[in-house]
Amino acid sequence: KDGWDVDTALRHTPRLAAHLALADKHIVGLRNAMAIARALGRELIMPRWLCLCERAQAPWDILPGCVKVGASTPLPFVCPVENLLDVEELEQLWLTGYLQVRPWTLLNASFHPQQHRPAAVTTVKWLPDEAEGGGGGGS
Repeated sequence: KDGWDVDTALRHTPRLAAHLALADKHIVGLRNAMAIARALGRELIMPRWLCLCERAQAPWDILPGCVKVGASTPLPFVCPVENLLDVEELEQLWLTGYLQVRPWTLLNASFHPQQHRPAAVTTVKWLPDEAEGGGGGGS
């Protein structure tokens, strides 16, 4: 059997465990942002995500350091959407008219000229769990 199983990888690579926890938070935040954008009938500008591990076809290509052998990727790094999501499924939301999605770079003038940027932007900031009185409301 080649490579590491998940339990072994998480036990020996704390950065991988931290990366997966961060990815979970990114996904939950995206789910909430999509719901708000849909409810308000607004376009969603994708968040800029940081990743703590590179993506690889085979996990043993990046373990235990979370960087491909011979690469000089600085950690953390801004990771592309496809590191965490199926881009074709995300595109279907757009094509079906369910939700309009734009890249996080849309608000950056060095990437997109002013005429292509939205006139109005609604910013939603999430509070950390601690600020929500314990983060679970399960009392």
